[in-house]
Amino acid sequence: TTRNFNNQFELPVLFYVVCTLFISLNIQSEFALYTAIVFVISRYLHAVIHISYNNVMHRMISFFIGFICILAMWVNLLIIQS
Repeated sequence: TTRNFNNQFELPVLFYVVCTLFISLNIQSEFALYTAIVFVISRYLHAVIHISYNNVMHRMISFFIGFICILAMWVNLLIIQS
């Protein structure tokens, strides 16, 4: 559970920053909202998998989905701002 707790603070830092930028720049994007929801769900699944049966392939898939969501949010922010 300690490693799982540490994992929950690695990728979400980028999520917090991009969400803060969306809010502070007053950008409203449905795409960003839905991607943020998918990201939160993927992190929840990652934690459940890690704590319960800990299948590395399933954990990697949920992590990759979260990573793609973060990447999509950053690209969306850059496209909207330019």
